Amino acid sequence: MFMPLIMRVSGERGLKRADGFPRVSGRSRRVQPRGRPLMLGAFLATVLGFGSLVASENLSFGDFAPELEAYFVTANRTPVAIGLVPQSVGWVGSLDLELTPAAFGTDLLKKNFPLDVIQYPGGSSGISIRGFRPQYSHETNPTTLMLIDGRPVSISAGAIPMHGIERIEILRGPASALYGPSAMGGVVNILTKRSEGPFVSRLSTGYGSYERVEAGVSAGGSVHPRFSFDVSLDWVERSEDYELGNGDAYETGWEGRGVYRYTTYSTLSGRVRGSYKLSPDWEIELRSDFGTQDRTGMPGSLSAQKAGRANPSVRDLDRGGVALELRGTSGDHDALARFYYNRLDSHAVNSMDSYTASYRGRTTDRKTREWGVQLQDHWKWNELTTLMFGIDHTIQDEENAAFDRDGTRRSYHNPDSVRTTSGLFAELVHRLLDEQLVANLGVRGDRIGTRIDASDYEGTSYCYGGGEESFEQLSPRGGLVWRVDPRMRLRASAGTAFVAPDARQVAGYYTTELAGYTKVCRGAADLDPENAVSWDIGADWDGDTWHVGLTWFQIEVRDRIVEMATGRIEDPLEDGKERRLFTYRNADSQEMRGLEWDAHMDVGQWIPLLPGGLECGVQGTWMERAKVESSGIEEPVKNVAEWKVIPHLTWRKGGVVMRISGRYTGTRLDMDYTYDAHYGGDWYEYPAQWQWDWSMSWSFGTGHTVSLQVENFFDAYVFEKLDYPMEGRNAMIRYALRF
Repeated sequence: MFMPLIMRVSGERGLKRADGFPRVSGRSRRVQPRGRPLMLGAFLATVLGFGSLVASENLSFGDFAPELEAYFVTANRTPVAIGLVPQSVGWVGSLDLELTPAAFGTDLLKKNFPLDVIQYPGGSSGISIRGFRPQYSHETNPTTLMLIDGRPVSISAGAIPMHGIERIEILRGPASALYGPSAMGGVVNILTKRSEGPFVSRLSTGYGSYERVEAGVSAGGSVHPRFSFDVSLDWVERSEDYELGNGDAYETGWEGRGVYRYTTYSTLSGRVRGSYKLSPDWEIELRSDFGTQDRTGMPGSLSAQKAGRANPSVRDLDRGGVALELRGTSGDHDALARFYYNRLDSHAVNSMDSYTASYRGRTTDRKTREWGVQLQDHWKWNELTTLMFGIDHTIQDEENAAFDRDGTRRSYHNPDSVRTTSGLFAELVHRLLDEQLVANLGVRGDRIGTRIDASDYEGTSYCYGGGEESFEQLSPRGGLVWRVDPRMRLRASAGTAFVAPDARQVAGYYTTELAGYTKVCRGAADLDPENAVSWDIGADWDGDTWHVGLTWFQIEVRDRIVEMATGRIEDPLEDGKERRLFTYRNADSQEMRGLEWDAHMDVGQWIPLLPGGLECGVQGTWMERAKVESSGIEEPVKNVAEWKVIPHLTWRKGGVVMRISGRYTGTRLDMDYTYDAHYGGDWYEYPAQWQWDWSMSWSFGTGHTVSLQVENFFDAYVFEKLDYPMEGRNAMIRYALRF
């Protein structure tokens, strides 16, 4: 297994390492993953210790690596064999989800797929694919489209469902030709469970570190030859602030206790699904899901806590969605009509312990409503040709408000807005040369209209008079798959994608208190949409007990919307701090290129004395280049790691499954927005970091399962955003009864 142990250290002027050490020009330093020998010993001990618990039953390789004939939905908006998909795809199966320690949806994704991540305590986070900067504003992911059962949702990765998931599909590369805006880096589609057959129920409960308690109930199956259903309800509460991993003297946390204050949370989520067969060929289905996060701690930066200058808050997040689907087959046509509604309500209250007096008791509210319809038809034109075509229409309404403790309404940093998107799409798939060669060609046209309400930001010289803007966009894509033999394929794809500027970028205004100055960011009304052109080429090999995939990709972005310092200074307020003015602009270009790989192998076949089955896997991304160029100045893409590697080792015998999994994140560059000057400089480099998890599940008797998970096994000091560290070592034990 390849390990990226060499960290390249360049000599850019003014750069300083995030661990406080000065950067060394023209040299490189070897970074050893902490605890590697101990981890190997832990794995051998668990295998030998549990090897005789139950009768032998080898691991099923298909649980981990989908074969080329397995079906994938997201790439073509209809089930298609993976071997016919020209794009690079990822798959997070039910066993992966079961064995992943996770507090929020972001953890499920980043531990099973090599993503770039910005993540704060409390679940606020953003993800990105293929070198785009992770976006987290407004709980959305502008360059990565999020779907739940195929319906678009404007939520961050931290708010996606955590339970009742069958699998997660990830499509790499541009997908605007099928899905419209936001699908520049890729698409994440969360597919929930759809139970059919005998009625099955499940009860679960668990207890873990930091007084984490959880309970869940689910049921599903067919209660009539024509009717099937699923229902679930899950509750999680963590009532103690979490402790940090091992850091240096500076990173000990508040009052030197290694505790990150205001990091408690409580969540409640559920879903309901009912499906009725109108005839052997037609079915109607209703799906609904919801999730709440109550009194979730938003602690602010660790350095501000240590200095006694934090402005913590608590947030209530309430999201939900409902979709009504009619689908069926008529002759050569597979048709789908989906009508959906999504809502997202966020309510945050600043603590009375806030350092800034004007923040105490202040509340901010955000409401988002989405209505949409998706109509599509998959037409089997003949034995060799299919045509997918359809129409999408979405309306998104966003309202924002802020209030002082006495109820006085204040301006919010983001104006109210309404966005309407209409799109027509078509994609042709044709098989040639006795089905050895498969060609895909698709195109989509979108019309997007945005209305932004007038906003007057009190206490500032900035105001926005409101306005309307619309534009049209054409997004083509194409791909080829050459099936060299039943176990090998070569593939290539190319396409375009786009992202429209949001209301904050056009007309927003917000301030951030930093050490020594206040950052003031204003919107820019003359922004153009971002446009990307991407191509990739790859190969996949499948054996009886192994799988290997490689993909080289390149993306060029024009009119990339970036936050830039203007070099101007606003007049100081009463606090006397310098107010540096930032704004948004379209950069000249952005370029990313790199290599993606994934490999899985059943290695147990080579260890005849080992009971059960042993499978290992590794996937990763190497960013050979990720740069933004504006006005002749080239800068790195912020928060994008050069290396991302996810290895795992899984053993199973009978009802016992154990996994050791890791996540390596290489060096990343970011601007220094920490509260104090400990790290120094306008730019800093995050150190490379490893995090290892261990999990075990034991199924016994009739429907009983006990599981144990240890997250951050070696208690490493890890973070996705400097000054906002994640949990140190913690554990969770669960019991479930299936009947």
